Amino acid sequence: MRERELITKITALLHISNEDAFIFPYNNILFSLTVDTLVAKTDVPKGMTPFQIGWKTVVMNLSDLAAMGSTPKYFLLSLTLPREYPVLDITKGAKSACTRYHCKYCGGDLNEGELSASGFALGTSKTVMLRSGANPHDKVGITGDIGRVYSGLRNLETATQPMKEKIFTPRPRIAEGLMLKANSCIDISDGLSSELHHIATASNVQIDIYSDKIPIHEDVTKKAHSLGENPITWALKSGEEYELLFTSPYINPKIGTEIGEVKKGKGVFLDGEPMPLLGWEHYT
Repeated sequence: MRERELITKITALLHISNEDAFIFPYNNILFSLTVDTLVAKTDVPKGMTPFQIGWKTVVMNLSDLAAMGSTPKYFLLSLTLPREYPVLDITKGAKSACTRYHCKYCGGDLNEGELSASGFALGTSKTVMLRSGANPHDKVGITGDIGRVYSGLRNLETATQPMKEKIFTPRPRIAEGLMLKANSCIDISDGLSSELHHIATASNVQIDIYSDKIPIHEDVTKKAHSLGENPITWALKSGEEYELLFTSPYINPKIGTEIGEVKKGKGVFLDGEPMPLLGWEHYT
């Protein structure tokens, strides 16, 4: 059973929605609680240092809070590491990311085994943005640019510095998430195509995307063309970008780029044709 099918069954069993974080209210404040795990096989490319592993684990979790429009407050880290692994270097990386994004690193757990790092983050807000909030007539927006991660990982030896920056030192869009106040939002961890399908399904709407509006770094375009491939396809499948994909009546160009629109209907379309479901999915 694929990841999407499993998540659908798990959320039904638990009677919860499939969002970037679990939300609960207390004293007129909304708390967002999220967990995300980094594993060596799929999340640690060649050359990533222990410090960068710690940093990335924090970013993976804070990006979920950014998608909710939540301010990060606390972070816990559960580490499973081989014997003699530089534990303190991972801890320093996690601490550095928490300090950078004003989130208190409160400790965690330590176990011996194959490398994995599970982060738990808690944030607060007055309102939240959900995957299920997209409305017909909304515009579709995205922060930053996409495609650098997939492009760099195709061949790290030929990866440019901008590609390496996004692979080894990603950053969560906390500030943008707090400014957005969008109708719906999700972070791009599995790929633009995958996240668009999540919003369309959760909101029961149709999303139309225009390929010429997707913000793709020039290095990605050059590398794709040099290999005879389509940079649009690379952008659609590139995961671990940690950009925000959102819908809103108006896209502020200071926050993001407008790439499409929401309509009545179902499905996701690219230049008028059904968009394939691309990107990362476990158990495939």
